[in-house]
Amino acid sequence: MTDGSDPGRGVLLIALGGLPGVGKSTIGTLLARRIGAVHIRIDAIEQAMRNAGLKVSRPEGYLAARSLAEDNLRSGHTVIVDSVNPIAITRNYWHATAARVAIDLVEIEVVCSDKRQHRQRVESRVSDVYGLVLPTWQQVLDRRYEPWTTAHVVDTSGRSLEETLSQVGASVRQRQPLRLWWPIAVDKHRRRGTGLILVFDPSQSAFGRTVENTTRQTLCAVRVEMHLSSGLEPGPAPKEPALRPENPLPGSCPQGEKRSRPRQRTGRSRPAVHSFEKREPARLNRCGTPPHRH
Repeated sequence: MTDGSDPGRGVLLIALGGLPGVGKSTIGTLLARRIGAVHIRIDAIEQAMRNAGLKVSRPEGYLAARSLAEDNLRSGHTVIVDSVNPIAITRNYWHATAARVAIDLVEIEVVCSDKRQHRQRVESRVSDVYGLVLPTWQQVLDRRYEPWTTAHVVDTSGRSLEETLSQVGASVRQRQPLRLWWPIAVDKHRRRGTGLILVFDPSQSAFGRTVENTTRQTLCAVRVEMHLSSGLEPGPAPKEPALRPENPLPGSCPQGEKRSRPRQRTGRSRPAVHSFEKREPARLNRCGTPPHRH
């Protein structure tokens, strides 16, 4: 199989997602063997936490997997993260991780379009993770799962495993080439409280943006304005009431308007962040005040 694993093409973060029973873990395990990648299963992480007596009720498993993925990426290993990855918040974790390490991200949504076959898989599965209770078919149907517009879709219905792996390999070769991350000034005292992530979408010829809270506190009244050296102003973004550490804030970059006179170039290629506001939880009653300007 030609799977896009040529070491000369660099380290990758591959995010495998999809409902239970579609074949994610089988694909992840075999793909990891073929390309020499690290395979991280969030099911295994969360169940290990439960076995240790910990309560898993929020994105604890995803946050642990994110740290493991980043450590392995920085060590030069391609990483495959295997999870349901059901909503935008969890998907943005991998965008943020890839941006911080400055490597390519490949998002792959695994589906089984044949509902009868999908149900048969769910009801006949045997867990290979100690203590893990697998979901019923009704629980799979009831699970919240948001549309995933940025992922390559791989349908396992009616395909052999080899055909499915070949399709995954083609998706890896079509990975997005441009992802940028910059620290943003929060206020004059704390200069590294958040990060701005720009992700280029070739299909739309446009950037998406994510603001990430890198502190351990909730930031309040967050707004970002960008002023490019070309004179284009993509924004400002609407003010958000709160930004928790575990919830990156996704959004799009409006096309923007061009000023009559472009800003003088400074020799830097990154956009200048013009406005950003942050307040500590103890000062939430003051969130309605005008943002501090930099």
